[in-house]
Amino acid sequence: MVWLAKRGKAIFALPGSPVSTQICAYRYVIPYLKKASGLEVKQDFITVLDKVNIQSDLTQFLPVFQGRLITISGSGDFASLAQADGFIEYESHKAQNSWPYFSWRV
Repeated sequence: MVWLAKRGKAIFALPGSPVSTQICAYRYVIPYLKKASGLEVKQDFITVLDKVNIQSDLTQFLPVFQGRLITISGSGDFASLAQADGFIEYESHKAQNSWPYFSWRV
């Protein structure tokens, strides 16, 4: 995802896969629009009840429902994503119990 601010205008370039586009919109675009509109942007955190077994240097955005991981089958799996109430921002190198949570409710 690319974000630019040019002449007071924000430009977002979102990924092409549907699930990635939705997650990036909720992670980056909506918080920006809220802040630009003068609304409070509050970061929620959630404890994940399942064991996350991902070892990667990349940040992972994992769908959850009430603290439980939702398994999705790829970048177009909206049926599984619809079972989630939001997603967490997971970084395997961080040892923590609560993760940044982004709800589908705006």
